[in-house]
Amino acid sequence: MKPSLSVVVPLHNSQTSLVRLTEELLEVLPEMAGGLEVVLVDDGSTDATVEVAQEVSLNFPQVLLLVHRSRLGAEESLRSAMRYAHGEQMLLCRETGELDPHELPKLLSVATVDSAVPGQWQGSLGSIPRAPAIGGKPQAMELPDVLLVPRRMLVGWRQTGGRNDLMDYLKTRGYLKPTVALRPRRQRRAPAALVNLLQRRYAEQAAARAMTVRRDAPVNDNVTGATNRPRGSSRLMLRLRAFAMGE
Repeated sequence: MKPSLSVVVPLHNSQTSLVRLTEELLEVLPEMAGGLEVVLVDDGSTDATVEVAQEVSLNFPQVLLLVHRSRLGAEESLRSAMRYAHGEQMLLCRETGELDPHELPKLLSVATVDSAVPGQWQGSLGSIPRAPAIGGKPQAMELPDVLLVPRRMLVGWRQTGGRNDLMDYLKTRGYLKPTVALRPRRQRRAPAALVNLLQRRYAEQAAARAMTVRRDAPVNDNVTGATNRPRGSSRLMLRLRAFAMGE
């Protein structure tokens, strides 16, 4: 039986890309998992990412939205998601313009119950390694673009009380598999008119959010249940979807 999967996506100023990304995740991954949920974690965005993500969560019952008031990083986004996610496998996807969900089954195909699988988007020149530390304490291992890890390993990491960075924790215990090379998505720039529309549409809501949103509070309480708001795409969602499909 396939394990259930929780996809964790930290977002920062991703208002024009998250609709397409979420729809593709929900299209590509269900066949690879026994159950699927997507946890969007807004990591201190200053644009309309929260408002767009909230509409996405109302249109898709598999999507849960969490909010950080300030930017805390991918590791803290993963910690926040663990409080509400239920998957046996956790897939951390750092949202970048290169993220292509159609490449993610490569990680799932090599995953095992006792290993963590990192993935990295490869450009024409491949990935460039970081310079080694000069004296003193070695630099912590940077999180990869994508990381598939069993939930039980994350529970063990969390129980260390933050004494280790996640990648160092996984490496020292022999959990890490070799990095899987992933082909990047060809990037496109959002039209200025669409960006301006989003900024006008959500300016007041974004200002109100800064005063009222509680850190890490889930926007919808039940990740699999129906919402009170009627389903269906708003005009804004249609505009976003049209842009995502290149229309």
